[in-house]
Amino acid sequence: MNCVNADLLRVLATLHGLGGDGVVSVRAGEGRRVLHISRGFLDSTESNFRSERLGDVLAAQGKLDPALIEPVAAEANRRGCLLGTQLLSDRLLTADELVAALGRQSLLRFEHALSMAGDVEIDRKAKVQPVLHQPVGGLIVMAFREKLPLIAVEEFLARRRGEPSHGGLGADPLGRLELHPAELRICRRLLAGESLQRVRARPGGADLAARMAGALVALELWPPGRSALGEAPPVTTYTWG
Repeated sequence: MNCVNADLLRVLATLHGLGGDGVVSVRAGEGRRVLHISRGFLDSTESNFRSERLGDVLAAQGKLDPALIEPVAAEANRRGCLLGTQLLSDRLLTADELVAALGRQSLLRFEHALSMAGDVEIDRKAKVQPVLHQPVGGLIVMAFREKLPLIAVEEFLARRRGEPSHGGLGADPLGRLELHPAELRICRRLLAGESLQRVRARPGGADLAARMAGALVALELWPPGRSALGEAPPVTTYTWG
């Protein structure tokens, strides 16, 4: 993950802040990843990237022999069922292992979508079978915490410097982000007006401060823009035809 799709983050930040619904797609050439968001939570994902198929995800985790992927997929296709159902029928996975694998697959697709250069589209919520139910804001924090290279975070902060934020749409915008204690302290200092340079100067906090600042900017919570002066906060509104 060497870049950040700022357009995708703006859409996700709005859905997180408003607790909104939508189907968010990122397209680049023939490549496509889709995020199903319900009330600000990621419920399911889609992708046409081969490495993100369930069989390949399981093989990468050492849960499935790579040589079995195609035969099992062919049998599932013949029976008209999903690969996961076939894996259960063949006793190659337990139900708990399948649930965990589907969750990991969706998280992997979400992480890759954040760093995917491409056009972002949003459509009305579609009916899907949820495979996980995790807050979008928390997933964005997790990506900035441990998935994105620090240089990508630094470049993202540089590109977004000077842009206004809406400062959060609730009384406690940090409450839903599942922050660790050290992260929460950094975020509260930044939101209280302490400069990033000063926060980074504190012992042992330089890299973590940059990552948390990136997450706050991605969620449009910081730095304070016109809303800090008492004007109406600029909130992006997405409409569907």
